[in-house]
Amino acid sequence: MNLPLASSSSSTSLIYGLVLWCYLILTVKAFAVIPHNQNNAALKNNNQPCNTPLKMSDSAAADLLYKEQEDLIVKRGRLEEELMSNTGAPLLASKVKVRGAGKAGGFGGGGGAGKSKAAALKTEAKSHAKVLKKDGVVRIDNVLPGDVADQLRTYLYDLRKKAESDVESGKVKPIQRFANVLLRKDRCDLTVPLGEDEITTVALQKVLLESAVGG
Repeated sequence: MNLPLASSSSSTSLIYGLVLWCYLILTVKAFAVIPHNQNNAALKNNNQPCNTPLKMSDSAAADLLYKEQEDLIVKRGRLEEELMSNTGAPLLASKVKVRGAGKAGGFGGGGGAGKSKAAALKTEAKSHAKVLKKDGVVRIDNVLPGDVADQLRTYLYDLRKKAESDVESGKVKPIQRFANVLLRKDRCDLTVPLGEDEITTVALQKVLLESAVGG
């Protein structure tokens, strides 16, 4: 059986139709692919890959942790204040009487005054230690003479002002002048150098060698 052949005009139309169809398919495919490739290239050039999570800086994380710890400390302080508002009492200095200590130095007086004073301080220190062991805290008054305390206070205020200036100017790191503590708004732990000023040496001598604290 012989099949009828298509006319030349119909064949030409069919060919043109197929070419046009293929062109449309390729155009649509290219339109869908090219922007994607361009987008990837732009991201690659900018070193910003897609779907990369943002990382928090160490300083920001440290600030958040500090704020959380500080809030917990403040809440705990308020709770303790509320609990002790009706039961708490001012902390008074423990009174210690050392037998044998009189105006002449005690324990015989005379040439043994230095030795007797040391013995009296040791006895007083033992009494304070008993209070500390029992109550967990002890108050000792008059550890420093008034004039030494005033000089030391002035020196420390000046030292703190200088330390703050050194930190703000970038001359030193904060940890070189201040300890890392909470509640920085109302307090600071200032590092005090030894040997740079005579008053610190004098104060330590008074505390450790001439008071019950060092006994």
